[in-house]
Amino acid sequence: MGLALNNKAVDAALAIPPFTYQIRDPGFGVMFADPDDYVRPAPTELSVNMINTDWAKQNLDLVRRYYLAYMRGVRDYCQAYHGGSNRKEMIDLLVRSGAERRPEMLNDYIWPARDPLGRVNVASVLDIAGWYVKNKFTSAVPATARLADLSYIDYVNSKLGPFVLENQSSTLKGCR
Repeated sequence: MGLALNNKAVDAALAIPPFTYQIRDPGFGVMFADPDDYVRPAPTELSVNMINTDWAKQNLDLVRRYYLAYMRGVRDYCQAYHGGSNRKEMIDLLVRSGAERRPEMLNDYIWPARDPLGRVNVASVLDIAGWYVKNKFTSAVPATARLADLSYIDYVNSKLGPFVLENQSSTLKGCR
């Protein structure tokens, strides 16, 4: 998107952090609106976990343990996102793992948010699937029941309990 803006191939682009900064900082464009304020249904579902359902049924304990570990990580990330006591540790981990090699990016810019309860916005997924059908990338929207099995997340939340934000003074919208 940044190159297209810089080359004047497009006049506008819909970008999310951290890509917004990769467009703004070199002067390819300006940030004028937060997509979360306009795109509906919100929040836009940008990322989900996918699993082979036949395999998952045969390995239920393993899947549950994976999601338990995954959601612990998501909750830690959300605490760090809001400036919690683990922020430096999370930034060091993200740099060590190569997720982002420039710590200044993680210190200076807003991170993509996660849902600390693992919820999936099915309405958003259906909306995106409808766009794919309309633009002939696929022929049909999948049945809602096939889009999201939240039983793993329900299990994890029953084990972890409610998410309590450590830094209650944070004004960031995401990870709540």
